[in-house]
Amino acid sequence: MDSKKKKIIWLIIIVLIIIGLIILIMTMFRSRPLDDIYTTDNQPRFTAESPELEPVNIPEAASVEFTVENLSRNFADRFGSWSTDNQGQNLLELMSLSTNSLQNYLESIELNYQNEEFFGVTTRAISTQIVSLDESAGIGEVLVQTQRTTTNDDLNQHTYYQNISISVIEVDGKWLVNEAEWQEA
Repeated sequence: MDSKKKKIIWLIIIVLIIIGLIILIMTMFRSRPLDDIYTTDNQPRFTAESPELEPVNIPEAASVEFTVENLSRNFADRFGSWSTDNQGQNLLELMSLSTNSLQNYLESIELNYQNEEFFGVTTRAISTQIVSLDESAGIGEVLVQTQRTTTNDDLNQHTYYQNISISVIEVDGKWLVNEAEWQEA
């Protein structure tokens, strides 16, 4: 019985020591406020010592040229990019950029891509050139130079360059694409 009592006493002492250590550790962490960890009072501060800097004036609205070129670039990228895995998605993305007549044309395009093998085209606008722009009449034409890359089922790629002529018109204060025609590669 004596050895059992000694074992129980030692077990109780060990448990009390462990509980004491846990309480000690918890009080040490609680005694230090967390806010002190995140203060920046003692951190060095950087100040720019350049009185020659002047604020840049940001234009309130984009120029018509920028708007027309950006519209044409975005249209060319989406119109020329498609794949058999995502049939017609590029055409849906063009609806908000197109006039009603072009939307009707896009909706009438019959999609019958071969589903057995993958094929896709990625188009990226490289540059734009405004051929004509009459702001008062609300019409313009932009030539977009593109880089087009075809990818087949074996992931073989072929890159070529092709221009697209894009006609834009202003409808209710918003520039939209009215026609798009790929030029010979």
